[in-house]
This record gives sequence, C-alpha cells and structure tokens, in this order.
Amino acid sequence: MAEAADIDADLQHGAEITARDAAIADLRQQVATRDADISAASARVAELEATIASLRTDLAAQGTHIASLEAMAAAAAAAADIDAVPVPAGTPQEIMLTSPYGFIDEAGRNRSWLAGARIRNPSQVALLISRGAEHQVTIA
Repeated sequence: MAEAADIDADLQHGAEITARDAAIADLRQQVATRDADISAASARVAELEATIASLRTDLAAQGTHIASLEAMAAAAAAAADIDAVPVPAGTPQEIMLTSPYGFIDEAGRNRSWLAGARIRNPSQVALLISRGAEHQVTIA
C-alpha cells in the first residue's frame, strides 16, 4: 500500500509539474506578445519622431517664406508710397538711370536704384526726375 501511495504522490507531483509547465508556456507566450507589442510601439514612436522632424522642417521653411512675403509686402507698401507722387504733364513714359541713385525718405526707408535701371512707373519717373537723378529718356 505504501507503494501505491508513492505512485499516487508521484502522479500528483507529475500533474503539478505539467500544470506548472503549461503555466510557464502561457507566461512565455504572454511575454512574447508583449515584446512584439513593444517593438511595434517603438517602431511607431520612431515613425512619429521622423514625422515631427519633417513637420519642424516644413514649419521653418514656412516661417522663412512668411518672412519673405512680409518683406515683399513692405516693399510693395514702399512702392505704393512712391506711386502716390503726382505725375506732371510731359513726364516721359520711361527713363534709364545713367548712375545709381538713392535717398532715405521721410519714413526712414532706403530708396535706391541701380545704374541702367529702366523705370516705367510714371510716379517713380516723376520722382526721380524731380530729385535730379541722372537719366536718359528712353520712351518720351
């Protein structure tokens, strides 16, 4: 009978070992699944970091573009101020500057033209002639 009890104890112990092995296998599967999830999440984080870097680059480029547009708007506003100069009768349609010409206007803005510049804007033509810029009339 002692032998039967030993056999029952061995069987019971074997069943416990089998149950523990199954539990260990299940835990290993859970760890493998979580490792796969972590790898996928790490890949997604790297992808998002690359997207953020790209967006930062795009934003910097847009900031540069905005600054350029603001400079163009300021230049257009300055040109609009010049365009407000009255044009006397007989003002040529076009002049070409024979030397550089520039001045600082009442608002503190630098106005300048290069030698050889062809000026067709009637107000600018009148302004340059009235201020004594050296020029040739190219279209009367």
